[in-house]
Amino acid sequence: MGTPGPTPLKVIVDSASLITAAKFTVDGHTVVEHLAHCCLVRITPAVHNEVILAGATYPEAAHVQAMVTYCHITVASPPVLEASVLDGYKLGRGEKESIILALALPDTDYLVVDDRLAFVVSDRMTVPKILLVDLLVELV
Repeated sequence: MGTPGPTPLKVIVDSASLITAAKFTVDGHTVVEHLAHCCLVRITPAVHNEVILAGATYPEAAHVQAMVTYCHITVASPPVLEASVLDGYKLGRGEKESIILALALPDTDYLVVDDRLAFVVSDRMTVPKILLVDLLVELV
């Protein structure tokens, strides 16, 4: 029996990062496929809705939905839907839910966020966060 592989990173991905990762390909596979191969990728229901429902006419929306359907991306609900402390910021629902989920799941390695305000707010909330491009560099 061989030695077990490295523990995959557990990441929560926001809408902008997910859309970007679904648009671009490397070696014939989308970046999000590469991420799902080496990470446990979680998104919130709001991110799912923003990417799938709002972007239904875009090919990457169908691709992300297929990845959710086949369990390559997990949709995880935060334990609370609103956090009053986050209401003071002009964050979208997806960013709010993602930050709350990251706070609720202490085993999360990173919140993958490309929105500047969400990055700053998650920093204030001591959520481990990373830009998509930095995550890709770390994985390589």
